[in-house]
Amino acid sequence: AFFVGPHCHQGKVILGLFTEETCSIKAARGSYEAMFDGQQLPHSSTSIIESKCMSCKVPNENDANNMNNNNNNNQDQKQNHNKNGN
Repeated sequence: AFFVGPHCHQGKVILGLFTEETCSIKAARGSYEAMFDGQQLPHSSTSIIESKCMSCKVPNENDANNMNNNNNNNQDQKQNHNKNGN
């Protein structure tokens, strides 16, 4: 049995063929092609994710409070808008 899974290669996240379900032992080169009449495994050379990285930074604990304040400000603006008849 073979398994398809993502792995890092030359700064890209691509799909690869593996010999076990945790996708840690790569299958012999050409195994996929041999099973599928020479077809290349999709995304085995092109990244499956965008090239722009997202930060792994832990969000600021105050972000939730800021969102509540923004929502309160938005609500105040709606009330003022309705009072003015606009």
